[in-house]
Amino acid sequence: MSSDTKQALRNLKFPCCVKEALSRIEQLCTSNAVPNVGRIQNCNLAMELITEFVFCEIDRRGEKKKKLNHIQEMQLVEVLSDYFAFSHNITAGGDAARNTVFMSLFPHTCVERCQLLVKLVSIAVCTNNIPLLSATGVLMQQIGCTSKFSVELAKGLINDYFILLPNASNKLRDLPCKAPLFTANFLTALSEIYFDIDPESLVECPTAVPSSSLLNIITEWVSDNNSLCYAALTNNLLLSLPMGGIPMPAVTPFVGLFKWCVLAPLYVDEHDLIYSKLHLALLESLLEAEVFCPSPSQRNVISVQHVTALVKLCNNKIERILQSPKIDSNGLRSRVQLCLERLAQFVQVALHTNSIYGSKQDLIARLKTLPKNRLLRITLSRHKEII
Repeated sequence: MSSDTKQALRNLKFPCCVKEALSRIEQLCTSNAVPNVGRIQNCNLAMELITEFVFCEIDRRGEKKKKLNHIQEMQLVEVLSDYFAFSHNITAGGDAARNTVFMSLFPHTCVERCQLLVKLVSIAVCTNNIPLLSATGVLMQQIGCTSKFSVELAKGLINDYFILLPNASNKLRDLPCKAPLFTANFLTALSEIYFDIDPESLVECPTAVPSSSLLNIITEWVSDNNSLCYAALTNNLLLSLPMGGIPMPAVTPFVGLFKWCVLAPLYVDEHDLIYSKLHLALLESLLEAEVFCPSPSQRNVISVQHVTALVKLCNNKIERILQSPKIDSNGLRSRVQLCLERLAQFVQVALHTNSIYGSKQDLIARLKTLPKNRLLRITLSRHKEII
């Protein structure tokens, strides 16, 4: 069957061979009525078809081929977009079948395919290709939303929608309603990109903070959708994975976005009103933890390790500011206090809603190393009854 399938596909020109190969790959990936050995053989054959007939990375002899030219690449993107857009008509296997094919096409170890995936997802946003965005959201969660793969994907979308075509950013406004899991995981990846700043720096670094248009979109998303940041927790990923797949732990965007709001006063002079609005929206969303995650056992919303890392980052930055001869200029003291107040508010609400999992004692010990702040002191004084 392997040689017959390949020979039939070799008789087709590109991109017709891609369309036919996807159909064969789907059959191989989603066939459950075969023994284990047969499934392994099917999987291996599917990988061979993907390599030779979808991405055209090798020839019939297994030799590496030239990269697709720009026209061929766009033809491939179009075929893949159509395939996933109409996947409900192609397979009876549901989300799991679609995601099995998608994950087979885009393993995180294949850098060149990841670059093509950025273009594919960018077009999916523009054309409302929800099945493809949903599959991408699942893939990001399985690989890790803070992994290099997911972060590079987020950077690619930022480049397309906020740098190359800034007027196209309106296409993103309804994304949380249409593809909540993708949007939430995109936010988590996105939060890793900004405010990842050298703690020794005492000056504003424009490239290290989000643009006002991006900040506005994200603030609008979180403000209008209280459940958005919980999407990775509330989505039953087990139903969307290939047979035997194990859902990876969800990471919510809370800590990453709170990091922006907490550190913003120390790095930027403008847009603070937007950061204040985003901070408030995040607090309001976090206060709904019991609504969206009613069982305490499922309320692994925020890792204490991630919060502790944020506290350490704040402490390093504040120590350098306080040692600076410019401490009395530009209202730096008041900006330090604003930073501490936002951090205290975040921790207080997270503890109050029992949204933090891990050793809270370690977090409290780290908070005690920060400079004095009234709200922080109140939070620390209450930690015994909270913990």
